[in-house]
Amino acid sequence: MEFRSIADTGIHVGIIGFGAEWMVDKTQSEVDNLVNFCMENDVNLLDCWMSDPSVRSKLGNAIAPNRDKWYIQGHIG
Repeated sequence: MEFRSIADTGIHVGIIGFGAEWMVDKTQSEVDNLVNFCMENDVNLLDCWMSDPSVRSKLGNAIAPNRDKWYIQGHIG
């Protein structure tokens, strides 16, 4: 994975991020598997904007064991 720096922060994120909005109908096991796949492939940026709180909860559960390895972003619009 190629990484880029976020200006003057010391944060390095992969050029590929994990956009999770489409996971509304996924089980916790499926979310866990997707998060693990991302980690195995050095994805460390999670775009976590979604209106369904169950998706946020599932993602939170999935990244909890390795929370320090993830950068989470949200967006408006």
